[in-house]
Amino acid sequence: MNKIQIDKDKIINLEDDEYQLVINHDCNIEFIVNKTINSKVSILVKSSNINIKILLESNSSLIINQLGCDSSINYDVNINNNSNLYVVDSIISKVDSINNINLSHKENNSEIRFYTNGINLDNRKMYYNVNGIISKDISDVYLEENSKIINIKDGDSKIIPNLIVDSKDISANHSAYIGTLDNDILNYLMSRGIEKDKAKDLIIKSILLSKMNLNIDEFIKEIGLYIEGGEYE
Repeated sequence: MNKIQIDKDKIINLEDDEYQLVINHDCNIEFIVNKTINSKVSILVKSSNINIKILLESNSSLIINQLGCDSSINYDVNINNNSNLYVVDSIISKVDSINNINLSHKENNSEIRFYTNGINLDNRKMYYNVNGIISKDISDVYLEENSKIINIKDGDSKIIPNLIVDSKDISANHSAYIGTLDNDILNYLMSRGIEKDKAKDLIIKSILLSKMNLNIDEFIKEIGLYIEGGEYE
C-alpha cells in the first residue's frame, strides 16, 4: 500500500499496487496507467476544486474509490485497447458542488463503469454533468454511467447524463436518480431502536459507499467526522 499526501499538482505513474491518496489542496492530478499495469486507488478529497485526468494505455486496468467532502471534482478519462476502468465517485457537501465528467473510449475492447453518489446536505447546488464519448469505428466496448443524488433538504440538484456515440458495435447505458432519503428504511431502523439522526447517518453512509470495492474504513471514519453532531430537518 502506497500512502500519498497531495498538496500540489502532480502526475502519478501507477504501478501494480494499491494506493491511498489524501488531497488537501485544490490541484490537478494526472494518473497514467502504462501497458499491462493493474492498479487500485482510494482517494480522500478534503479540498474544494480538484481536476483528475486519467490515461489508461492498452491492456491495463484501474479501480478508483473516491470520497469528497465539500468538493467539486472533475474527471477527464481516456482509455485505450483492452483496458478497464471502474470508478466510484462519492461526494457529501454543504456547499455548491459542480462536477464535470468526460469518459472517452479511444480504441476497441475497452470498458468503463463510472458510478457517482452525491449527498446534498443543504439548500445548495449539486450538479453532475456526465459525458460518455465513443469515437467512430470503435467496436466491442462497454460504457456504464450511473448517477444518484440524495437531497437532505431542498437542494438544487441536477444530473445531465450524455452518451455521445458514433459507433454501432458497442454497449452503452446510463441512469440518473435524484430523490430524498427512503422513509421506509428510516422508519425500519428507528423501529429497531436507532435514533432518527443516527439512522439517517447510516443511510447516508450506505449511499456514499455503495459500489465501492476497496478498503472503506478510512471513508467511514471521515463521513462520521463530517456529519458528527449534525441535525436534520
